Amino acid sequence: MTETEKLLLCALERLQNDSKTQQQVLLDSFKSLQAMYEKTRQENQALANHCTRLNRQVEGLSNTVNRLARL
Repeated sequence: MTETEKLLLCALERLQNDSKTQQQVLLDSFKSLQAMYEKTRQENQALANHCTRLNRQVEGLSNTVNRLARL
């Protein structure tokens, strides 16, 4: 094997290793983003439920105030 072939082989091996490393970094990042998305989705649902309960309470209080105002 010539010196040039050795250098090319070495360069190819480095590129393959770099590619594997980048692929793993991307996969880890994707998994992290998926986890963040799911957590945010759950938190948003909890907040939406809380807002719904608060709206019902406000409506109830508003009805009570209106009834009291008519007395």
